[in-house]
Amino acid sequence: MDKGYRKKLDEKIYNNIKAIKGILSFDSYLIYASSEIEVDTRSLIEFLLSDNRTVAVPKCIGKEMKFL
Repeated sequence: MDKGYRKKLDEKIYNNIKAIKGILSFDSYLIYASSEIEVDTRSLIEFLLSDNRTVAVPKCIGKEMKFL
């Protein structure tokens, strides 16, 4: 996918999530840290952290998944 087009889609997804009524109703959020082939979550993580929310991302340690 063209990088410019992909960036526009990532921004659209980010804006749609931010527009969800009650998105900031919680103190903590679990979200994945995106790789190059996934929907970019960096902006969403930064948005949540800037609003003093706790954000945890999964990490596999052996056969166990931990949220850090």
